[in-house]
Amino acid sequence: MLNIKYSFLVPVYNVDKYLEKCLESIIIQRQFSSSCEVILVDDGSTDYSGEMCDRYAAKYPNIFVFHQDNSGLLQARATGVKNASGEYYIFVDSDDFIENNFLDVIDHYISDGHPDVLVCGYFLCGRCNKKRCIVTDFEAESISKESMLEKFAGTDKYNRVWGKVVKGNFLKEHIDEIYDCAVNIGEDKLQTAYIIKYASDFLLINECLYNYILRDDSIVHYKSEKDIRDAIYIYSKVRGIVQKICDDQKYSSSEANELLLSYDSNALNTVMEHLFKYNKRDISLSEKKVALSGILEDNKNFFVSNKKEIKLKFINKLRYRLYINKKLVMLHMVDRMLFRFKKMVYR
Repeated sequence: MLNIKYSFLVPVYNVDKYLEKCLESIIIQRQFSSSCEVILVDDGSTDYSGEMCDRYAAKYPNIFVFHQDNSGLLQARATGVKNASGEYYIFVDSDDFIENNFLDVIDHYISDGHPDVLVCGYFLCGRCNKKRCIVTDFEAESISKESMLEKFAGTDKYNRVWGKVVKGNFLKEHIDEIYDCAVNIGEDKLQTAYIIKYASDFLLINECLYNYILRDDSIVHYKSEKDIRDAIYIYSKVRGIVQKICDDQKYSSSEANELLLSYDSNALNTVMEHLFKYNKRDISLSEKKVALSGILEDNKNFFVSNKKEIKLKFINKLRYRLYINKKLVMLHMVDRMLFRFKKMVYR
């Protein structure tokens, strides 16, 4: 197949209940046969996902499947990048799906402005509702690397890789740097940081074209000790990338410090929320105390150093003070009360 413009990169792991809807939403795109390929990476699935990938690859000449031992989402995406041949890469998670007009809209803006990165709005799909999440108030907004960095540093809203359309050349060129670790959480943030580092111009569009599915068994609801450790590792690694971008873009010392303060505030707030999701788990308090003490002891620089100016959410201020002062029983009590309160509110 010649002149492939778009490569859909779909990492697959134990999603046989969702995979068909995901792939059919790509196949139905008007330009699917003429200018697209789909790279499926079966990351050691133990259900029927791998067989489903093989069936689709046998049916469509522009769908390719790669099977590998379970290596995690980041390495599955690396395999996708390595084997893609399109000009632009589109990241789609295998339990999500795209709108029927996704490629028509994307191609209009790509053909018109040729941005390095395009970011569209998305729908957040729960069991009973569908929330529209926009990335700009304008129909389309072209922004600089500096503006994108500021948005990225201050909120998790722009972390996601899914739904992004990215020029493939710099991902391939820097593949060993971008995909040099194996983590189960925060991999989107890491990849997005590198995308900002190596891309020059970004286009945000208002239209919501991607459907992100909130699964009941998703990792977003609960966190393990390893998840928290991985998150801290990723936030620390990404901070170094943000600092490097500031240096490369000739930020003044005060500008860089302000940006990094925004990043550190967002990072600590997010990790404190991960701690809450860990305390929600139905395991013994003694096990939680051992794990949380170990996390704090091993990551003192992240939790304690230079945190005087950090801006935490109201409830996280209390929880943070309890945690760094090792009041773990009290923290657990607060988190359990918060958990019960949220269940009542969102019932």
